[in-house]
Amino acid sequence: MEEVDRIKRMVKDILQKTQEQKKKKEEAEEALRILKLDLDDLRAGKIDKINERHQSKRATEIIPFPIFPEFPILNPDFWDDATSGTYPIFTNGILKTYYF
Repeated sequence: MEEVDRIKRMVKDILQKTQEQKKKKEEAEEALRILKLDLDDLRAGKIDKINERHQSKRATEIIPFPIFPEFPILNPDFWDDATSGTYPIFTNGILKTYYF
């Protein structure tokens, strides 16, 4: 009788571990799906879509690390200030002014 109980516990433990691993696999597949979407959006230049996706609760649960942690170059507002203005450049003693 003791052997039967021990085998039952072993089967139960194996089934629990199997369920845990299936859940981890599903989470990894979902994270992979989100990261692939991020790559596609990055190639298309849709930074705002990536940021929007990662602000959702589901994405933060699946991917616990921030994709773009305070990286100003990927923030569209950064470029509004960074590219506006005049840039004087001297070439062979000649002043050229560029406006962006």
